[in-house]
Amino acid sequence: MQDDLQQVLEKDKKRLLVLKAIYDQTQGDKHTPTIFSEVYEATGVNGEEGQELIRILEYLAAKGLIKIQGSIYGGQSAPIWICHEGIREFEQTIRNPNGSTEHFSGSVVQNFHAAVGAVQNGNYNRAEVTQHIGMDAAEVLKLIQKLEQEVPNIPQENQDVAADSIEVLKAEVVATPTKVARIKGALFALWTSGKDVASFINAVTAIAERFHIHLPLQ
Repeated sequence: MQDDLQQVLEKDKKRLLVLKAIYDQTQGDKHTPTIFSEVYEATGVNGEEGQELIRILEYLAAKGLIKIQGSIYGGQSAPIWICHEGIREFEQTIRNPNGSTEHFSGSVVQNFHAAVGAVQNGNYNRAEVTQHIGMDAAEVLKLIQKLEQEVPNIPQENQDVAADSIEVLKAEVVATPTKVARIKGALFALWTSGKDVASFINAVTAIAERFHIHLPLQ
């Protein structure tokens, strides 16, 4: 019985670790996506060739804490958003690191925050990577403007996601330094939103090339 409890608590600790990674990579903004591969590399949750992370993401999505676009099976580029409930839940653990939340017990929250410093000494710092990108911001903004003109050509159900991702790109182009994870998440969300529309994907690819970001092959 004690072994079963330990297994459950360990699962919850990893779920909270993944939620924190998504929170950090999106800066707690429900309109800013990250991608599967960034979460994978940030958390170190890689059991069973990534299947463990997939199950955790499915759990968090089922609880309404995150949202996933497309399939996370066999693809490293699936965009992931944190939802309002995910933001609220994780920030609750920050405000009260000894208390419980709707989905995480007090002991899990307490042990997690006690150990998080050690986690940040490893791959987890990847979420905070920033970079000064040598580019002409005005030129990139023109490319983004061309991309905006293509949004009506993609499926209507994806247009809101595309619009939000374009706003992220606009903000990061003029930010100093640029947060590469935010740029990459927005570009992969755009690629997923309109990957069957050549003119849209050509516009997304032109921007990705400016940031030296490689998108999936069509």
